[in-house]
Amino acid sequence: MQTMHDAVKLRRQRETELKRALDEKQFIVYYQPRHFCDREGIYGVEALARWLHPEEGLLLPNQFLEIASRSGLLPAIDEFVMMTACMQAKEWLDQGLKFGRIAVNVSPTEIAHPNFVSRVLGVLSSSGLPPICLELEITERAILTNSDVAIANLLELRKEGIIIAIDDFGTDYSSLKRLIDCPIDVIKIDQYFVSNMEDGKSVAVIKAIVAMAKSIELEIVAEGIELPKQMMDLRGMGCEVMQGFYLAKPMPPEELLEHIRLNTPEN
Repeated sequence: MQTMHDAVKLRRQRETELKRALDEKQFIVYYQPRHFCDREGIYGVEALARWLHPEEGLLLPNQFLEIASRSGLLPAIDEFVMMTACMQAKEWLDQGLKFGRIAVNVSPTEIAHPNFVSRVLGVLSSSGLPPICLELEITERAILTNSDVAIANLLELRKEGIIIAIDDFGTDYSSLKRLIDCPIDVIKIDQYFVSNMEDGKSVAVIKAIVAMAKSIELEIVAEGIELPKQMMDLRGMGCEVMQGFYLAKPMPPEELLEHIRLNTPEN
C-alpha cells in the first residue's frame, strides 16, 4: 500500500513540475534528420521534445510524455513543439537551407479535436512556414480508434498542402480499409522490425509494408537505423529514406544547421 501511495505522490509531483516547466519555458526542441538512401541530401527533419529539468538535466520524451498525457498537458507540449519547429524551419528556409520538411508528432486526442485544423493553420500563419514544409506524424492506432472527425481534420489539412505520415507502422492491427480511407502520404516502418531483421518474420513484414506502400504510391521511411548492415539491407528491400542513430542522433538546432550544410549537395 505504501508503494502505491509513493507512486501516486511521485506522479502528482511530476505533474506539478510539468506545469511549472510549461510556465517557465523549460522545454526545448531537438531535431533528428532523415537521409535519402540513394543520393546525397536531407529528406526531412523530425522535431522532438526535450525537457531541461532544473535538477535532473535533459529528459527524453519517454520520461515525461505519459504523465503529460494523463494530466492533460500533452496538447500544450505538442503545440509548443509545433510552433518552435515551424519557426525554426522558416528560419532555415529563409537562409536557403535544403532541409526537406519538418515533421512533428501529434497525439491521437488532438487529431480528433474540433479546433485541431484551426490550431495547425494558426501555427503556419504565425510562423510563415508554407504548408508543404510541414509533416504531421500520427500513430497507426489513431487511425483505427479515432472518429470520422479525425479523418475529416486530416483531409482538410492535406488539402492545404500539409503532409500526413503514419508513425510506427506495423505495430498495431489497423484495418487496411481504414488505412486506404485515411489521407496519408508517408509510412514510417517501426524500429522494432528494423532491430529484429535477423528474424525472417521481421524481414517479411518489412518487405510486405514496402510493397503495399509502393502499390498505393506512399513514401517510405525506415526508423531506428543503428547499424550499417541494417541500412544496406533496407536499401535492398526498397526503402527510400532512413532515420536513426547510425545516421544522426537528435541534436539542437545549431548542430543540425551544420549537419544540413555538410549533407547538402553543392549542385
